[in-house]
Amino acid sequence: MLKNRIIQCEVSTLVEGRWTIDRVIDDEEKAIAHAEELLASDKYEAVKVERERAMLSGFATVKPIFEQKRGELPKKKDITLSATPDRVAWCETVDDLCGDASRRAIGQLLRAYLDRNGLTPTELLHDYRYFKKLDAAGNLTGAAIHKIAALQAAERKIDTKERAEVLHKLMAQQTGRARDALASRGLPKLGDGGLMGLMAEAKRKTPNASEADFVARLALARHLDGTRSFGEKLEKLLPLVVEGLDAPALGLIDGLLADVLGSASLIIELLGRQPHLGGALLTLALVATGRHDGKVAGAMPAFEQLNRLIVTHGMPACRAVLLDRLRREIAGERPLTRGENFAQSAVFTSLIDKLKDDQGGVIGGAPMADAIVTRSRRLQIVGGAGEIRFTSPEPAARLEQLFKLEREVRGDVPKRVVVAHILDTLARLPDTPADALSAIRSRAENSALGAPAKQAILRRLQEFARAEVGL
Repeated sequence: MLKNRIIQCEVSTLVEGRWTIDRVIDDEEKAIAHAEELLASDKYEAVKVERERAMLSGFATVKPIFEQKRGELPKKKDITLSATPDRVAWCETVDDLCGDASRRAIGQLLRAYLDRNGLTPTELLHDYRYFKKLDAAGNLTGAAIHKIAALQAAERKIDTKERAEVLHKLMAQQTGRARDALASRGLPKLGDGGLMGLMAEAKRKTPNASEADFVARLALARHLDGTRSFGEKLEKLLPLVVEGLDAPALGLIDGLLADVLGSASLIIELLGRQPHLGGALLTLALVATGRHDGKVAGAMPAFEQLNRLIVTHGMPACRAVLLDRLRREIAGERPLTRGENFAQSAVFTSLIDKLKDDQGGVIGGAPMADAIVTRSRRLQIVGGAGEIRFTSPEPAARLEQLFKLEREVRGDVPKRVVVAHILDTLARLPDTPADALSAIRSRAENSALGAPAKQAILRRLQEFARAEVGL
């Protein structure tokens, strides 16, 4: 390569006969990939990429390297539901439907649709224009509702049809208020007062707390109007996080940022060029656990800012989405690096080390533990974590099985998998009689678990006991 030469690629879009530069990218392959992503969004008539070579002397040349019209694209395949959510978000109210956990499930189920249309779950739920577009795409809404209803019915042993009817009613209620908001005038907008000003204005105009939250999220959804990619959405939202935000405002923007981070293509762009999948996952693990320094060569400029927010503010919704992406990749079949099992296992071991928590389990809980088991089995790791096959769906019976299993397994990682399942099962315990809690406490105290795990288990049991007496 010649010295003193600058190479950059301009990605441009065509709308109503007018070309507009979308962005400038240093890498040709990334520029072409970005152009193809823009064209796939159905927002542009054509895209093109031009490579500019400029010498420091001032001499420059421009050469077209890619151009494609929308009509030249192959016919798109029908969109179907994507991944099954790892956790089912239970919804009793329309506010639950719009909550972080529900939107994360929607993001997983409708990922293909959202990616094709460049939408976040918040935009889909709050802007009626996108509701109508989803309805026109076939029976995706009905299929998603039935999928969630079936999962919830299986988990709580209730009728799937009745549960689906509840979810349909909640969706109709949300659709109705989104439709009314589209026709309404004078709703709050994001202005010079930032998030705090928006939320104050929302409360002033809609004293009902539920409606105030709705119009605040709607204002943020409209703030994203005109963004052409998830990267642009991220760059438009990050500046809204300023010093002095209170907990509700921070929670609001955390949730919307998490919606954006649900896109796998954005995660790839955000992390920049990595040596292999394992390297990307190691970086992602550090970011998701708040232990990264924010310095990654070739990463998006937004990477450092997002990492800083996670380190300083926690950003639980963002972390949950990143951990979910990490979990899916660990459980997947893509190789972590080049080479045979020895190289794969070395990277995998490093990754597990980043996911160990201070309670004797793993960050990400039982779903992450199951992903580790899946990859361990695929790599045929001797002494690796084994699959836990529960003999009963009842939490108390599962805990009995887990406490017995922890005495049988050997090795740090297998023990951590058991602990992750114990803590996860404790979190799912229903109203439990005092004598049953006492029996579980006795099993924990007499177990061979390490002190951090015992303390975590006993602490949760103590919380149950306090709730039982109304403290």
